[in-house]
Amino acid sequence: MPELVHSIRIIFGAQTQPSITIQQSDYNSRKIQAACFTSSGQPMDFSGATVTVVYNAGADPTKEYPVTVVGNVLAFTMPGLAAQTAGSWTMQIFIYGSGSLLHSAEIPYTVRKTITPGTGGDDPVPALVLLIQQTQDAIGECNKATENANKTVANIEKKLADGDFIGKTGDTGPQGFQGVGVTGASLNGQGELVFTVKDPATGESSTLLPVDIDTSAAITTVEQAAQDGVQKVQDAQASAISAVDQAGKNAGTQAVSEVYSAKDTAIADIATVKSGAESAITAAQQSAVQTVQQSGTTAVGQVQKAQNTATTAIAQAQQNASTAVENEGDAQVQRLQEIVPQPTADNNGMVVAVQSGAYQLENPAGLVLNDGVITSKNGWSSMQIVKTLCPPFTVSGATVQCTPVANYPLGVQVEITPTQEGTGDPSPENVRPIVGWDAVNIHQSNGDQDNTYTVQLGQKVYGGTISISDGVVRTNYAVAEFDGSDDENWNKSQHESGKIYYRSKVSKGAINASDPSKWMCNRLQPHQYNYASIDYPTFSIGFQSDRITVCIVLENESTLSVEEFKVWLSENPVQFVYDSDLVNLNFDPKTITSLSGTNTLYADAGNITVSGASDPIATITALQNRVSALESAQTNM
Repeated sequence: MPELVHSIRIIFGAQTQPSITIQQSDYNSRKIQAACFTSSGQPMDFSGATVTVVYNAGADPTKEYPVTVVGNVLAFTMPGLAAQTAGSWTMQIFIYGSGSLLHSAEIPYTVRKTITPGTGGDDPVPALVLLIQQTQDAIGECNKATENANKTVANIEKKLADGDFIGKTGDTGPQGFQGVGVTGASLNGQGELVFTVKDPATGESSTLLPVDIDTSAAITTVEQAAQDGVQKVQDAQASAISAVDQAGKNAGTQAVSEVYSAKDTAIADIATVKSGAESAITAAQQSAVQTVQQSGTTAVGQVQKAQNTATTAIAQAQQNASTAVENEGDAQVQRLQEIVPQPTADNNGMVVAVQSGAYQLENPAGLVLNDGVITSKNGWSSMQIVKTLCPPFTVSGATVQCTPVANYPLGVQVEITPTQEGTGDPSPENVRPIVGWDAVNIHQSNGDQDNTYTVQLGQKVYGGTISISDGVVRTNYAVAEFDGSDDENWNKSQHESGKIYYRSKVSKGAINASDPSKWMCNRLQPHQYNYASIDYPTFSIGFQSDRITVCIVLENESTLSVEEFKVWLSENPVQFVYDSDLVNLNFDPKTITSLSGTNTLYADAGNITVSGASDPIATITALQNRVSALESAQTNM
């Protein structure tokens, strides 16, 4: 008997999940397929993950059964013990990654009491009802196939009678010559298809050789196939009804076998009827279409040949014209380069003037740029003018606003603070991954324009200050990762109080200060080390006074050897971020230019600091508004 598949949709993080109903001891309805999605509606990514399921019904409610993963779909079959007892139960789905529990979902299911069983080991009555329904559905599909075959026959007869196989004369094209067109088609007295064609050059009409189309044979074949199909369906239906009656009397495995046989016979008959009808229809269609296609092949080939010749000529003419334009443009540019002086760093700011019929460079009005002096013959550069007349500003915050001189480079710094996912104290059961940043996005807007700058840092950074225009990250955070590798020299010690702890030295920089509030760990709780009392809680981590030795306490009286502890680390890797000496890291700098008007800026990694030159017009306008407000307030007093 074919299995029934329960298809459900699981949303991880949702408060409720879909439920499943299973018939007691019905082993044919235990297959489950679950499409899995995140709380935001995105398909779950199970790459590198292991999925298991636990049922709280049965003899072993803690046993984890494997689950097959295909994309974001979980496929598994419920064991017999989990569907043996009637009642309401739950199954728990666990998602593991790198040895840690990532997600879980609880799916309720109900086991309904079975109907009084027959003589067989399993209850055949639900399966019998299902097979009866499937047999009736198969009979209905066969009737539909027969009806479709009759419709197809009628459609072919109508198209032949209406002359739908007659082609249409093509319109005269703008170039080339008109191909031979089919102007008429008819059936002669012998039942053959006769085409009439017209030569557009001479206007003469001619008749092609008759084409033998055995339409009646095709129609007769379809009708006979349909009649045979109906008869076979009726026979199959009678066999199915007889099998059902017998099954009702015996209520055992013999009834199920007979219904299966009736179902298989009906399905086989359906396939035979469908195949015969499709073959007859296809043969009739192909015969008529092939004849028409063969008659028009020569004319179509001649038209396509003329079109290809014209297309090639047009393409060549376009290419020649384009080449001529490009050549003339290059010649003009060459002539300009020969007579006009080229810009260099030395003549930047000078203008091109005509003297004695030739182009020459000279300063406008004899002006010489000199940021150190002010005379009638000396002038400041635009940068010196901005620095002198536009007061500097600096703003900081999560989101900042400023009104700088337009198109002026801004100084931008972003503060990065280490963060962790989740809530509560970290532990092996409550894993809280530490989030680092390998890129920072800075958003800038003035209401009319929106810019986003993505700055690649080149490596993972967990905290510090990023100077965007300088290309420097100043970080005082280091990360240590312990996974039980051979290069981790762990040893086991016992304090005089009896507590057991494991020690190893970090390979990166030492801690900068013994302040656990600046430490983060994904699986253990950071704690201040104190040898005098070694008051470490269970599952904690800290530094000894040498600032480079890490101590880990799993339990107050741990019985794990050093090798067993390293195995535990390999299954539960520890990530430890702590404050360390200041280090400068370099990356490709990026220039952020101010927009006109009020600029709003923020970064996705933390607070932002922006500095630049204030727009004097905006400053004056703001002062005028304040004076007007004061005057208005004084007038209203």
